[in-house]
Amino acid sequence: QEQDQNQELTPEEDLKLLHIYEWVDSMNLSKPKKNIARDFSDGVLLAEIIKLIYPTIVDLHNYPSSHSIKQKQQNWDTLNRKVLKKMLVHISGQEIKDVIECKPFAVEQVLAKVYNKIYGKEENHESIKFGEEFGKRQSLVNKNMSKEEMVKAAIKDKDNKISILNSTLEVLQMKLKNSEDENKKLEEKIQLYQLKLMNQK
Repeated sequence: QEQDQNQELTPEEDLKLLHIYEWVDSMNLSKPKKNIARDFSDGVLLAEIIKLIYPTIVDLHNYPSSHSIKQKQQNWDTLNRKVLKKMLVHISGQEIKDVIECKPFAVEQVLAKVYNKIYGKEENHESIKFGEEFGKRQSLVNKNMSKEEMVKAAIKDKDNKISILNSTLEVLQMKLKNSEDENKKLEEKIQLYQLKLMNQK
């Protein structure tokens, strides 16, 4: 487990994170994003984002800004019941708890679900999804990498994966060829024994 917590995200995952952050930054919200985990923990900014895109389904007065755990929970429960369920965005009680407690990458995963639902039907939309162990790992986004460097790292990572797959394929093809050669030898032996058997008769 200790190893998982220190493991860095793949460059591809970092690019997905960056895409979420850029999407949030493009919105005209009541306050700028400084610490996304804290900023979104009361649900207000997510309500604002949805209000900008679907003005009729969100009443912002239902979501008072708060540092209180109880009020944060109430905001998220209301948002989940009155808005997210209507959008067919499924957020579990545990996910809400993780966001309220500012767990690493908890709000990013919720934002990704909302983003995918909003833009999912658009042409060329690429769904943003993260793996189960995502919240236990570390991001390079906060390590002063430029977007260009992250793209290069993502390409390098994909090239490495392709290279590994190619090597694996070559090994499998060699094994298959060896297996075919063995089968051929076996068939020849069987034929030889069949001939001997016929001659015995």
